[in-house]
Amino acid sequence: MKILNKIPVKLLLAGLCLTLCLTSALALRDAPSALKKNQQSTFPNTNEAPTMNKQIADSDFQAPPLSKALMESDPTRKMRKSDFMETLKYALYQMTRGEAEQIFTFVDQNKDDMIDHKEWDAFVSLFILPFEACDTNKNYVLELKEFQTCFDSDPKTKLISFRRRYEEEKHKIMINCVTNRGADELNFADYLFFRKALFGWKQCHSNSKYIAKSHFKCAIGTAIPQKYYAKQDVENIYNVGLKSAADRNLIELDFISYLRTLYNTYIFGVFNMPNDTAYLEKQQFLKSVKEDRLPNNFEESEINQIYELVNNSPTMKINKVSAIDFATWVFFYSHHRRFNKYSIQKPLQLNLDEFQKMLDDPFISKEVLLAVDSSFTRFQESHYQEAALVLQKYKLNERDFFFARFKQDSSVTTNSGNNDTTINANYYNVNVNATNREVLFTTFVDTNKNYWTKVNMYRAFQLANLYIAMTDYSFETQTRTVSSSTFVEKLPAAYDIVRPAINMKQRSNYVLYKALPRAIGIDLLSFLALENFYTKFQIQTMSSNINIEETKVKIILKDLGMQNMPDTVIDVSGKGYDALHRRTFTPLDLAKNCMVVHTVASENLRTSRDVTSLKLKMNPEVSRQFPAAPRKFMSSDKV
Repeated sequence: MKILNKIPVKLLLAGLCLTLCLTSALALRDAPSALKKNQQSTFPNTNEAPTMNKQIADSDFQAPPLSKALMESDPTRKMRKSDFMETLKYALYQMTRGEAEQIFTFVDQNKDDMIDHKEWDAFVSLFILPFEACDTNKNYVLELKEFQTCFDSDPKTKLISFRRRYEEEKHKIMINCVTNRGADELNFADYLFFRKALFGWKQCHSNSKYIAKSHFKCAIGTAIPQKYYAKQDVENIYNVGLKSAADRNLIELDFISYLRTLYNTYIFGVFNMPNDTAYLEKQQFLKSVKEDRLPNNFEESEINQIYELVNNSPTMKINKVSAIDFATWVFFYSHHRRFNKYSIQKPLQLNLDEFQKMLDDPFISKEVLLAVDSSFTRFQESHYQEAALVLQKYKLNERDFFFARFKQDSSVTTNSGNNDTTINANYYNVNVNATNREVLFTTFVDTNKNYWTKVNMYRAFQLANLYIAMTDYSFETQTRTVSSSTFVEKLPAAYDIVRPAINMKQRSNYVLYKALPRAIGIDLLSFLALENFYTKFQIQTMSSNINIEETKVKIILKDLGMQNMPDTVIDVSGKGYDALHRRTFTPLDLAKNCMVVHTVASENLRTSRDVTSLKLKMNPEVSRQFPAAPRKFMSSDKV
């Protein structure tokens, strides 16, 4: 007290004020944030619709952060899946019910079909909080820029070296590998799958750029629950992933292809549960879509069409194909996603401009593109005139009256990796041929329509895949051709061996190959025109009793790139007239004659091109001329 008496009163007051200020500041620092709405009072109940007019203006419902979504649940009890689904309110976080169920399965570390708060808190710390930190606009979707920042800041990503062709757009490509949202964005379920794939790469990668087959077994076991691929051959999964990468240069999976392969395996496994088999049953596929296990955009009719396209039952009614293997699944699922990605102007339709953009997709088959771009189509009538000699048919003339008895019946690292000029180098030299790509499009459009449906796309690339399986690339001529004799000899077996297999309905064109000269080669566009002939005419059989009127014939020939086919060739297949006095034709004879002339014209042009491009020695001597002079006379009685 004596000491206090000696201290001036003003100094004591100043000290007292300072103490009070510090105490107040510390109290404010440790105080909880201001309470709002039902945190403060019971009414109005902001979790329900407003009950009074004045409440409507203030009704701005806000979901709790995903990291706190289970905060109100009992921390001492475990939570079953049904309770988790009810509590989570997954739709508030841009997720579907199927995605939320997969999250539950992943959080359940001890696999007792229940999760406790210890498991949930660990999951929140490792996955949800990083996602929320990256989601700067708090809409529970990572846009491209947010994902880019998030990816670049993760130390685990430093273990990845991207191929130079992907470097500029690597973030966008990665997003498209693991989402079905139709935009360059990820919700939390997509982000979680990416994180699991990233961890698998971190634990098992061979080097920063590629992952070898043996190490892929480690990665897939780390990133995907084993029940989703237990009956699958992991080496087959790896090989299918290599093929779907559409890059002959790639001999081991890079990170992008690894990501796509894991995602395809994951979706296949989720759809196939609880079946313990390596095949996806049709009814199981339909069931998974009806249950919306994961976002997929499949329709029941589309699934039926997929299984119909690979049905190889001779009767088409019994013993139908009811299951598809993983390779077939990846083929159709990849094209399904690609169609949805580029079908923008009209739902479920792909117009010519969108089709051309789709062919520039980085994962479209380069082998198919090469075969399309190097084909010959839309010939001049003069080309057909020369080629028509192979038919050895005569034009309409008086001999038909006087000589009727003679009428005829009808991935490694190489030195190129250090050269900037080889960033986009490929095993195949694909030179874009817009005309040929347009003919590919028109070949499969339905008559009098100007767009592709998914079935058109599936059939086009299914048949193109069959063609690619029949032969190999010729580096010297930069092209692919298959001899007609190869088709006659090997096609019946190839129908079943190729993946996806070819259904019985599409095998009815086999008879046309026997009519082609054995000495010619068939390019891809000619092959597709031949395979699609009867589908374009919308006929089911090759009966001679079926007749096609001339206008429809001309429309279809134009779609197939044969608009300049001479009328004299078409008339060889003439049947007579219909009731409207329109010329009619037999479809089987029409297909044979037009395809023979078309493929011979293509072979002639291909020969001329090879002479020039390979710089072959020419011989102008008349007695031994090379290349041979045209055979068609200036005045000829042949068609």
